[in-house]
Amino acid sequence: MKLFSWKPALVAVVIIAAVIFVLPTVHMRLNDTPQPTLWPKKKINLGLDLQGGMHLVLQVETEKALESTIERIAQELRSQLRADRIAYADLSQVDGTRIVAQLQGRENIDKFEALLDKEFRDLRIASRKEAGDRLDIVLDLPEAEAARIRKMATEQAQETIRNRIDQFGVSEPDIRIQGEKRILIQLPGVRDTQRAKDLIGRTALLEFKLVDDTHSVEEAVQGRTFPGSELLYEISQNRETRRTTKVPYLV
Repeated sequence: MKLFSWKPALVAVVIIAAVIFVLPTVHMRLNDTPQPTLWPKKKINLGLDLQGGMHLVLQVETEKALESTIERIAQELRSQLRADRIAYADLSQVDGTRIVAQLQGRENIDKFEALLDKEFRDLRIASRKEAGDRLDIVLDLPEAEAARIRKMATEQAQETIRNRIDQFGVSEPDIRIQGEKRILIQLPGVRDTQRAKDLIGRTALLEFKLVDDTHSVEEAVQGRTFPGSELLYEISQNRETRRTTKVPYLV
Protein backbone atom coordinates (compact mmCIF):
# COMPACT_ATOMS: atom_id res chain seq x y z
CA MET A 1 0.00 0.00 0.00
CA LYS A 2 1.44 3.35 -1.04
CA LEU A 3 1.69 5.95 1.72
CA PHE A 4 0.16 9.40 1.29
CA SER A 5 2.75 11.98 0.16
CA TRP A 6 2.55 15.42 1.75
CA LYS A 7 4.62 17.13 -0.97
CA PRO A 8 1.84 17.36 -3.61
CA ALA A 9 -0.56 18.65 -0.97
CA LEU A 10 1.90 21.34 0.10
CA VAL A 11 2.47 22.39 -3.50
CA ALA A 12 -1.28 22.63 -4.06
CA VAL A 13 -1.74 24.84 -0.95
CA VAL A 14 1.05 27.16 -2.06
CA ILE A 15 -0.42 27.47 -5.56
CA ILE A 16 -3.91 28.21 -4.23
CA ALA A 17 -2.56 30.85 -1.82
CA ALA A 18 -0.55 32.48 -4.60
CA VAL A 19 -3.61 32.65 -6.87
CA ILE A 20 -5.69 34.20 -4.10
CA PHE A 21 -3.17 36.98 -3.45
CA VAL A 22 -2.57 37.65 -7.16
CA LEU A 23 -6.27 37.98 -8.00
CA PRO A 24 -6.67 41.55 -6.61
CA THR A 25 -3.76 42.80 -8.73
CA VAL A 26 -5.13 41.13 -11.88
CA HIS A 27 -8.59 42.52 -11.15
CA MET A 28 -7.10 46.01 -10.64
CA ARG A 29 -5.29 45.94 -13.99
CA LEU A 30 -8.27 44.58 -15.89
CA ASN A 31 -10.57 47.27 -14.50
CA ASP A 32 -7.92 50.04 -14.65
CA THR A 33 -8.41 51.08 -11.02
CA PRO A 34 -5.65 52.75 -8.91
CA GLN A 35 -6.52 50.65 -5.84
CA PRO A 36 -7.61 46.99 -5.57
CA THR A 37 -11.38 46.60 -5.31
CA LEU A 38 -11.26 42.84 -4.83
CA TRP A 39 -10.23 41.04 -1.64
CA PRO A 40 -8.10 41.76 0.37
CA LYS A 41 -9.89 44.96 1.35
CA LYS A 42 -7.04 46.47 3.35
CA LYS A 43 -5.46 49.27 1.33
CA ILE A 44 -1.88 50.46 1.41
CA ASN A 45 -1.58 54.22 1.97
CA LEU A 46 0.76 55.51 -0.70
CA GLY A 47 3.11 58.42 -0.12
CA LEU A 48 3.76 61.55 -2.18
CA ASP A 49 6.23 59.73 -4.42
CA LEU A 50 3.58 57.19 -5.53
CA GLN A 51 0.29 59.06 -5.63
CA GLY A 52 1.26 62.74 -5.51
CA GLY A 53 -0.26 65.35 -3.22
CA MET A 54 0.88 68.52 -1.46
CA HIS A 55 4.19 69.44 0.12
CA LEU A 56 4.18 72.66 2.15
CA VAL A 57 6.60 74.37 4.50
CA LEU A 58 5.06 77.06 6.72
CA GLN A 59 6.87 79.53 8.94
CA VAL A 60 5.35 80.52 12.27
CA GLU A 61 5.54 84.18 13.28
CA THR A 62 6.94 83.41 16.70
CA GLU A 63 7.91 87.04 17.29
CA LYS A 64 4.22 87.99 17.08
CA ALA A 65 3.51 85.61 19.95
CA LEU A 66 6.27 87.22 21.99
CA GLU A 67 4.98 90.71 21.19
CA SER A 68 1.45 89.72 22.21
CA THR A 69 2.78 88.41 25.53
CA ILE A 70 4.65 91.66 26.18
CA GLU A 71 1.54 93.66 25.27
CA ARG A 72 -0.54 91.66 27.73
CA ILE A 73 2.02 92.13 30.50
CA ALA A 74 2.18 95.87 29.80
CA GLN A 75 -1.61 96.11 30.11
CA GLU A 76 -1.54 94.18 33.38
CA LEU A 77 1.24 96.40 34.72
CA ARG A 78 -0.61 99.54 33.71
CA SER A 79 -3.81 98.35 35.38
CA GLN A 80 -1.94 97.39 38.55
CA LEU A 81 -0.30 100.81 38.72
CA ARG A 82 -3.69 102.47 38.52
CA ALA A 83 -5.12 100.12 41.14
CA ASP A 84 -2.23 100.84 43.55
CA ARG A 85 -2.40 104.58 42.80
CA ILE A 86 1.17 104.72 41.55
CA ALA A 87 1.62 107.73 39.28
CA TYR A 88 3.76 107.27 36.19
CA ALA A 89 4.78 109.64 33.42
CA ASP A 90 4.99 107.00 30.70
CA LEU A 91 4.54 103.26 30.26
CA SER A 92 4.61 101.95 26.70
CA GLN A 93 5.67 99.02 24.56
CA VAL A 94 8.60 99.68 22.25
CA ASP A 95 10.20 97.51 19.56
CA GLY A 96 7.51 94.93 20.25
CA THR A 97 9.42 93.10 22.98
CA ARG A 98 10.29 95.77 25.55
CA ILE A 99 8.39 97.89 28.06
CA VAL A 100 9.61 101.41 28.80
CA ALA A 101 8.46 103.12 31.99
CA GLN A 102 9.14 106.56 33.42
CA LEU A 103 8.27 107.58 36.96
CA GLN A 104 8.85 110.67 39.07
CA GLY A 105 8.86 111.02 42.83
CA ARG A 106 10.64 108.81 45.34
CA GLU A 107 7.39 107.36 46.70
CA ASN A 108 6.19 106.32 43.24
CA ILE A 109 9.59 104.82 42.37
CA ASP A 110 9.73 102.77 45.58
CA LYS A 111 6.17 101.48 45.10
CA PHE A 112 6.88 100.65 41.45
CA GLU A 113 9.99 98.64 42.27
CA ALA A 114 8.15 96.82 45.08
CA LEU A 115 5.36 95.97 42.61
CA LEU A 116 7.85 94.56 40.11
CA ASP A 117 9.47 92.43 42.78
CA LYS A 118 6.14 91.11 44.05
CA GLU A 119 3.89 90.69 40.99
CA PHE A 120 6.11 90.83 37.89
CA ARG A 121 9.13 88.71 38.72
CA ASP A 122 9.15 87.24 35.20
CA LEU A 123 10.24 90.61 33.81
CA ARG A 124 13.92 91.40 33.47
CA ILE A 125 15.41 94.85 33.94
CA ALA A 126 17.22 95.52 30.67
CA SER A 127 18.35 99.00 31.69
CA ARG A 128 17.77 101.33 34.61
CA LYS A 129 18.63 105.01 34.90
CA GLU A 130 17.80 107.08 37.94
CA ALA A 131 18.51 110.80 38.19
CA GLY A 132 17.24 112.56 41.30
CA ASP A 133 13.56 111.78 41.71
CA ARG A 134 13.16 110.45 38.14
CA LEU A 135 13.44 106.81 37.06
CA ASP A 136 13.75 105.57 33.46
CA ILE A 137 13.57 101.80 33.22
CA VAL A 138 13.38 99.29 30.36
CA LEU A 139 11.86 95.85 30.99
CA ASP A 140 11.80 92.70 28.88
CA LEU A 141 11.61 88.92 29.23
CA PRO A 142 14.65 86.72 29.90
CA GLU A 143 15.95 84.77 26.91
CA ALA A 144 14.84 81.44 28.39
CA GLU A 145 11.25 82.68 28.82
CA ALA A 146 11.22 84.26 25.35
CA ALA A 147 12.47 80.99 23.83
CA ARG A 148 9.77 79.07 25.68
CA ILE A 149 7.06 81.36 24.29
CA ARG A 150 8.40 80.99 20.74
CA LYS A 151 8.53 77.21 21.07
CA MET A 152 5.01 77.06 22.49
CA ALA A 153 3.73 79.21 19.60
CA THR A 154 5.23 76.78 17.06
CA GLU A 155 3.79 73.74 18.87
CA GLN A 156 0.35 75.36 19.09
CA ALA A 157 0.49 76.19 15.37
CA GLN A 158 1.36 72.57 14.60
CA GLU A 159 -1.57 71.31 16.66
CA THR A 160 -3.95 73.81 15.04
CA ILE A 161 -2.85 72.73 11.55
CA ARG A 162 -3.25 69.07 12.51
CA ASN A 163 -6.83 69.66 13.68
CA ARG A 164 -7.68 71.49 10.45
CA ILE A 165 -6.21 68.75 8.28
CA ASP A 166 -8.21 66.15 10.21
CA GLN A 167 -11.33 68.03 9.04
CA PHE A 168 -10.01 67.80 5.46
CA GLY A 169 -9.99 64.01 5.68
CA VAL A 170 -6.42 63.30 4.58
CA SER A 171 -5.17 59.76 5.25
CA GLU A 172 -1.93 59.64 7.23
CA PRO A 173 -0.70 63.24 6.79
CA ASP A 174 2.86 64.07 7.82
CA ILE A 175 3.04 67.21 9.99
CA ARG A 176 6.29 67.91 11.78
CA ILE A 177 8.32 70.82 13.13
CA GLN A 178 11.52 71.71 11.31
CA GLY A 179 14.01 73.90 13.13
CA GLU A 180 12.67 76.54 15.50
CA LYS A 181 9.69 77.97 13.61
CA ARG A 182 9.00 75.96 10.46
CA ILE A 183 6.32 73.31 10.00
CA LEU A 184 6.57 70.66 7.27
CA ILE A 185 3.24 69.45 5.86
CA GLN A 186 2.83 66.51 3.46
CA LEU A 187 -0.66 65.60 2.30
CA PRO A 188 -0.65 62.47 0.09
CA GLY A 189 -3.44 62.19 -2.45
CA VAL A 190 -4.76 65.74 -2.07
CA ARG A 191 -6.07 67.11 -5.37
CA ASP A 192 -7.95 70.24 -4.28
CA THR A 193 -4.81 72.21 -3.42
CA GLN A 194 -6.51 75.59 -3.17
CA ARG A 195 -9.05 74.37 -0.62
CA ALA A 196 -6.26 72.80 1.41
CA LYS A 197 -4.26 76.04 1.36
CA ASP A 198 -7.30 78.08 2.40
CA LEU A 199 -8.04 75.67 5.25
CA ILE A 200 -4.47 75.50 6.54
CA GLY A 201 -3.69 79.18 6.09
CA ARG A 202 -6.80 80.50 7.79
CA THR A 203 -5.68 83.03 10.39
CA ALA A 204 -6.57 82.38 14.01
CA LEU A 205 -5.64 84.78 16.79
CA LEU A 206 -6.64 84.56 20.44
CA GLU A 207 -6.00 87.60 22.61
CA PHE A 208 -6.63 88.30 26.29
CA LYS A 209 -7.40 91.91 27.20
CA LEU A 210 -8.24 93.38 30.59
CA VAL A 211 -11.44 95.42 30.84
CA ASP A 212 -10.83 99.08 31.73
CA ASP A 213 -13.15 99.86 34.64
CA THR A 214 -11.56 103.21 35.52
CA HIS A 215 -12.78 105.24 32.53
CA SER A 216 -16.22 106.02 31.15
CA VAL A 217 -17.37 103.92 28.20
CA GLU A 218 -19.96 106.57 27.29
CA GLU A 219 -17.27 109.23 26.96
CA ALA A 220 -15.16 106.89 24.82
CA VAL A 221 -18.13 106.27 22.48
CA GLN A 222 -18.58 110.05 22.11
CA GLY A 223 -15.00 110.34 20.89
CA ARG A 224 -12.87 110.92 23.95
CA THR A 225 -9.65 108.95 23.99
CA PHE A 226 -7.92 107.50 27.03
CA PRO A 227 -4.18 106.77 26.78
CA GLY A 228 -3.50 103.05 27.08
CA SER A 229 -7.14 102.05 26.52
CA GLU A 230 -8.96 100.83 23.42
CA LEU A 231 -12.67 100.96 22.56
CA LEU A 232 -14.04 97.62 21.31
CA TYR A 233 -17.51 96.36 20.45
CA GLU A 234 -19.08 93.00 21.21
CA ILE A 235 -21.91 91.68 19.03
CA SER A 236 -24.84 90.53 21.17
CA GLN A 237 -27.93 88.76 19.79
CA ASN A 238 -31.35 88.48 21.42
CA ARG A 239 -32.54 84.89 21.07
CA GLU A 240 -36.23 85.85 21.06
CA THR A 241 -36.18 88.77 18.64
CA ARG A 242 -32.94 87.70 16.89
CA ARG A 243 -31.91 91.36 16.91
CA THR A 244 -28.20 92.06 17.13
CA THR A 245 -26.72 94.96 19.06
CA LYS A 246 -23.18 96.29 19.49
CA VAL A 247 -22.12 96.55 23.12
CA PRO A 248 -19.13 98.88 23.66
CA TYR A 249 -16.47 98.36 26.31
CA LEU A 250 -12.97 99.59 27.08
CA VAL A 251 -9.85 97.44 27.40
